[in-house]
Amino acid sequence: MKKYYLGLLLPLLFIDTPYLIYHQNRFYLPPLYTYLESDFGAHNNLAMDFKDPECITLIKDAWVLQSPLPGLSIDFSHHQALSPPSKYHWLGTTPCGQDTLSYIIHALYANLFSALILTFLSYMFGCFMGMLQAQSQYLWIQCYLEISRSIPFVMILILCRHQPLSVFLLMFTLTQWGKYGHLSRIQTLYLLKKPYVLDAKYQGFSQIKIIWLYLFPKVRESTSSLLPHTFINYLSVITSLSYFNITLFPDHPALGKLIFYAKQHHDHHNIIIIISLIFGAIGFWLLKQSKAYTYCQH
Repeated sequence: MKKYYLGLLLPLLFIDTPYLIYHQNRFYLPPLYTYLESDFGAHNNLAMDFKDPECITLIKDAWVLQSPLPGLSIDFSHHQALSPPSKYHWLGTTPCGQDTLSYIIHALYANLFSALILTFLSYMFGCFMGMLQAQSQYLWIQCYLEISRSIPFVMILILCRHQPLSVFLLMFTLTQWGKYGHLSRIQTLYLLKKPYVLDAKYQGFSQIKIIWLYLFPKVRESTSSLLPHTFINYLSVITSLSYFNITLFPDHPALGKLIFYAKQHHDHHNIIIIISLIFGAIGFWLLKQSKAYTYCQH
């Protein structure tokens, strides 16, 4: 598990700001705080750009701990965009002049975390609604389930393209829960006949308490095996839509955008191969984890 936590820190190797600055008996943490040029002795109240020559002059006498790898800043030393691989840019640069490897790392992590959040919301809300539906006889929940299952994820993403992120997350949570809701409802109908659930009802426990203490631990065992498939599905959809410039973060790196750029330039098909290998590795790892979890259940 520790290696997974260390993997979360990988994008920190590809940043332009220094990790730590010791200047005039004071420490500065640029990754956590935004500093002004006036903080380092200048007369301007502009934000520090640590790639700007004037800002570099301000900290030339300071002790600076910086990443040896390039970040997402534009490299103006190249005379053309999409430059070939070099000693400093191992995979070349993008059409905007950014380091390709850094772009891939930041885009991959953005897609992974987006897919992870969407999978969590879909799973938790779906299981809760399914267990609630199994304990009640309200017809509106069943109607709501059928309507939600008919709304595709792509439509939600397109409709919420220019809306705040909170609106998209709300719409996604309210619609993309049908699969887990159906499975948890079937499992809950079986669990409601168990003696410990009947005893909890006899003691006057509320529905929410019964769901959290007695039903959800059992439902989780039967539905968690689908999480890797849901995760890779959302990851693929997010990457595919970003190819057509449909994304919630227009200014953020996206793997789909990089594939689009590579297809426009025939000399950079190696980028498509690298991204395909990344998705293949993620899919293989998720399949392996899913089989291991299924084996442990049996």
